[in-house]
Amino acid sequence: MRLALIRHPAPAIAAGVCYGASDLLVEEPVLAACIAPLSLALEKMASDAPLYSSPQQRAQVLAQRLALARKVSLIEDERLREMDFGRWEMAAWEQIPRSEIDAWAADVLHYAPGGAETVLQMTQRVLAFLQQLLRVDGGGEAIVVCHAGTIRILKAWQPTLSVEQIALLAAQDVEKIAYGAVVWKELPTFIAG
Repeated sequence: MRLALIRHPAPAIAAGVCYGASDLLVEEPVLAACIAPLSLALEKMASDAPLYSSPQQRAQVLAQRLALARKVSLIEDERLREMDFGRWEMAAWEQIPRSEIDAWAADVLHYAPGGAETVLQMTQRVLAFLQQLLRVDGGGEAIVVCHAGTIRILKAWQPTLSVEQIALLAAQDVEKIAYGAVVWKELPTFIAG
């Protein structure tokens, strides 16, 4: 199976602000600038490849345009949303207490930044989406419009790794994923067990 993992366009928010679960807008010129390059990149995909999206507005607006251009249905899936940073949401990173950031770094899988969701919890929900996708369309292709954190988890997935190992790989992934970029992921065409 081949996945086209697409990060949402840049949201209308100041640099240096922590956001994950916050539902942010994308300005029309920013959105419009993503469509042509993505449509060209997605020409590699089957014309009927299913299109999945996070329900968050910054992903939805792009997914809706792509679905319309490709003449396919859009399937919204709650499990594709970005990590929830709780009370850190919409705070400037520099204003989050250093002791809290250090506590997260010391236990990246189990610490809940801002008291909300852990990396392990997010990984479990994203992998639940992936397992369902593999069962439904294990040999085909799919387009997924989502977020950098979600993409890192999907990139890290390997059938021989535990959820904890995948979560750790995703958390350690420092590769920059540009807004509106496509990351390609090849998956085996079978599911063990």
